[in-house]
Amino acid sequence: MNSHSGWEMKQSPFKLAILATHQESKKMSQKEAQELFSSTSRGPVHEDRRLQIEELDEWQMHKPRTPD
Repeated sequence: MNSHSGWEMKQSPFKLAILATHQESKKMSQKEAQELFSSTSRGPVHEDRRLQIEELDEWQMHKPRTPD
């Protein structure tokens, strides 16, 4: 019996995460995948700020125009 065979059968959590991410990236466009990976590499604070900006932009587009 090969001493590495037991180890090779196990998948590390990191390897499984990469595999799952790879499978998901096949389902989305290249642009969506790039946005996902770039935003996650910058961390959750950046992602939260980006979402706040998107929500503000959407609100400004749809709010009624009233004279000041």
